[in-house]
Amino acid sequence: MKLLAALLLILAFTGVAWGADTSASFSRGRYLTRVGDCRACHTEPGRAAFSGGRPIETPFGVIYTPNITPDAQTGIGKWTFADFYRAMHNGIDDDGDYLYPAFPFPSYTNLTRQDVKAIWDYLRSVEPVHRKNRPNTLRWPYSMRSAMRVWRALYFDPHTFKPDPNASPMLNRGAYLVRGLAHCGACHSPRNGWGAVRQEYALAGGTVPIDGWYAPNITPNPSTGIGGWSAQALSNFLSTGRSERGAALGPMRDVVQSSLQYLTDSDLAAIVAYVQSLPAQGPTLKVAHTAPAATPNHQIPGAALYHKHCSGCHGDDGHAKHDYYPDLRNNSIVLAANPTNLVLMILQGGFEAATDAHPYPYSMPPFGFKLSDKEVAKIANFVRRNWDRRLVPQIAPQQVEPLR
Repeated sequence: MKLLAALLLILAFTGVAWGADTSASFSRGRYLTRVGDCRACHTEPGRAAFSGGRPIETPFGVIYTPNITPDAQTGIGKWTFADFYRAMHNGIDDDGDYLYPAFPFPSYTNLTRQDVKAIWDYLRSVEPVHRKNRPNTLRWPYSMRSAMRVWRALYFDPHTFKPDPNASPMLNRGAYLVRGLAHCGACHSPRNGWGAVRQEYALAGGTVPIDGWYAPNITPNPSTGIGGWSAQALSNFLSTGRSERGAALGPMRDVVQSSLQYLTDSDLAAIVAYVQSLPAQGPTLKVAHTAPAATPNHQIPGAALYHKHCSGCHGDDGHAKHDYYPDLRNNSIVLAANPTNLVLMILQGGFEAATDAHPYPYSMPPFGFKLSDKEVAKIANFVRRNWDRRLVPQIAPQQVEPLR
């Protein structure tokens, strides 16, 4: 009894409570790790969680994500918290080597030390996996990590997020998440020739280095961004991957599935409020003087192909026959200034996100094996120009072939 009393007294004076790092700390770290979508990047399909090896295609070659399990030989088991914080905040690993910005440390630098510590505590609790890291296959001179010194001097400024004193707590929380842990700008922003985010066009859309998909404009542009989205539509899209404005596809489907569906209601509302508060970026599409026909004209190029291959699910008028198929009218993917994602969906098909709210996602079959480049372009142009007055750019067959 005396030994137990002494132990309790020591715990009291050192500020340690029973279960302190098994409930609140563990849950917070797991939540933040999900918000950062760490598992998705650091897990190769079919392999153990966080054991690395997933290839990230870049214009400079392939980067393979590292093992971040607490294995002492091949993971981060020998790292200290100071090592981990330096990697997250400064983009420098435990050996002092510069990390490539495929790891979004230019976003993670915004994180508070407390949040980085919670993530660190959670990662130390996962199952250690002995798996050696795969060497990157970058072209010279990008394979020289020392070249990152110049890149960092030009494009990286280590800092911690500072709340805007003129903004509400909700907007500041949204800014912290979007700019930091959720690293939305890493995909949804254009990059320059050196792979750095063009901050003057932040969140105005960019090509994702994953299978060639395009991350659309998520600023309040009324024709090419989220300007026509309601807060509820955005909330539905982020949490379930579905809304009346379209479905999450390609890499965004995976983000919803592994990360965004786990956002708390308050964090979800904060992200939505923040992106809706931003200034609009990107081009605004011209609007036709005459309204499109209410019913399809089968003399229009692509109409017959659409009727044969698409109308069974999406309806002759673009209104889906069932609520589990996306409407094509007023659909953000269909009407995007950049048509890449629409063409990829026609070619490859795909599944919607599987979430707790929508556990059995519906799929679209691929048509690339049966349709020529010219036929894909005709269908895409038909759905883009037939029901909406926005004058979206026409798609040429030559734009289809590289996406196959």
